[in-house]
Amino acid sequence: MYQCKICPYKTKWKGYLSKHVLIHQDTAYDCDFCPYKTKLKRTLTQHMLVHRDISEVTTYQCSVCSYKTKWRGCLSRHVRIHQDASEITTYDCKLCPYKTKWKGDLSKHEATHQDASKVATYQCEHCPYRARQKGNLSSHVLLHQDTSEMTTYQCRHCSYKAKRKGDLSKHLVVHQDDSEVTTYQCKQCPYKTKWKGYLSNHVLIHQDPLEVTTYQCEFCPYKAKLKRSLTKHMLIHQEMSQVTSYACKICPYKTKRKESLSRHVLIHRDASEAATYRCELCPFRAKLKNYLTRHMLSHQDPSSVTSYCCTICPFRTKWKYTLKRHMLVHKGDSKTPRKERLISAVFFPIRRNGRDTSV
Repeated sequence: MYQCKICPYKTKWKGYLSKHVLIHQDTAYDCDFCPYKTKLKRTLTQHMLVHRDISEVTTYQCSVCSYKTKWRGCLSRHVRIHQDASEITTYDCKLCPYKTKWKGDLSKHEATHQDASKVATYQCEHCPYRARQKGNLSSHVLLHQDTSEMTTYQCRHCSYKAKRKGDLSKHLVVHQDDSEVTTYQCKQCPYKTKWKGYLSNHVLIHQDPLEVTTYQCEFCPYKAKLKRSLTKHMLIHQEMSQVTSYACKICPYKTKRKESLSRHVLIHRDASEAATYRCELCPFRAKLKNYLTRHMLSHQDPSSVTSYCCTICPFRTKWKYTLKRHMLVHKGDSKTPRKERLISAVFFPIRRNGRDTSV
């Protein structure tokens, strides 16, 4: 084992230790065109490609589809979507059913099984927040920066701005023609998406609940198919004083969830100042992109939209969240609050014999 002399970090690989010790150094390589900086020279070399036109750079072309990229590593990851699952080497966790196509992801996952006191953590200088991964800390510290002092990434096609380059990259997809974008197709239904993560979430609806890896809450019967859903859920069992909270700078509002704060601050902005997402088919506008996404379903043929069906009654909906709320009407046990059952029955009524059961 190779031990860091400055912190508790340990690793079996010397190369990993060499990379790790850089976090304790101040040396950095700066980009001449933007505020980007890095401690690795080769990382800067890769970054510089973003400032060059794709026609001037050696590109890597997928032999199966029109996908093209400036980075060889991106192509290597991309081609896996064309492979049969049985042909891909997977890395399995020895402690739980988790498996992944990427060795690096397994290394990150295995850290979740270690005692927090034995894992090298990255400490925020402004609050008690700690992270096991440097990237998570980098995202977190943005919360402490004034918007006017923050480096933002501006979309060339609309008023969208992002604090993280990755978020801008995801956003740019909405401006591309579908024929130019790599799409991820579900093998069991017509569902198609521009984002791989969305497909990963979607395919879970086709699996038998008994075959899906679920994450169980230690304090209540809650279960989740996605680990991040369990992570969010666990916050309800913690005292507010023990949780990193996100506070509004304009009013006393405080929340445990970053996305909730993002939604909240919109109420303090003038409609003319807030970035809006406009429907191309009708006058509908929304301050939040996911609201527009949900709205767009209203323009699609019901037969072409993925629907979520109740397993107990004929109820069907376009939204997974609505189905979850609906299922409460079938729970008559004492664990389901009567108020919740009533709300669900009013807003998401069951239809029987073509008649609405709501009042």
